[in-house]
Amino acid sequence: MKAKRTDITAEFLTEILTYDKDSGILRWKQRPLEMFKSANAGRTWNTRFSGVEALCCPNGKGYFHGRILGIGFLAHKVAWAIHYGQWPSFEIDHINGKRTDNSIQNLRDVSSSQNRRNSAFRSDNTSGFCGVYWDKDLQKWRSAMGMNGKSIHIGVYENIQDAADARVLFQKNAGFSDRHGLKLSLT
Repeated sequence: MKAKRTDITAEFLTEILTYDKDSGILRWKQRPLEMFKSANAGRTWNTRFSGVEALCCPNGKGYFHGRILGIGFLAHKVAWAIHYGQWPSFEIDHINGKRTDNSIQNLRDVSSSQNRRNSAFRSDNTSGFCGVYWDKDLQKWRSAMGMNGKSIHIGVYENIQDAADARVLFQKNAGFSDRHGLKLSLT
């Protein structure tokens, strides 16, 4: 019988993985032979994987992931589940912006809206400032911000620095993190 995602509970995770809350590293535990189709398969698996780092392959977005009983999981969600004894309720935000840092002090369970308030500089940005773009019709710099699913117009400015300063002040007053919109590494 193939495992289902609902079969993978926080309790089961603690049976098969260790989690170092300071480094964020997950490792496979030695498994009882009863977990395998045959004793030989169990011995082979334990020899090869027991003590080895788990869920450590980066995906296309820079997050560590891997498979548990053939089902794909993100490492940060597994780390959260092991540490707190339950799966996260919402999204896991990497507070420092480093998607491979799964230490528990770097993880928080937040809504999608809260998570976006801690997002870094977009790779498709052309002005060099978050939320600032050139308005060809007006021949001026515009400052704007997405919030709660809406685009909020902040202002139109003669120079780029004034537009950027207005954006930073707005996002600070709106409760965004200090790292929101900064150029940061994904790792």
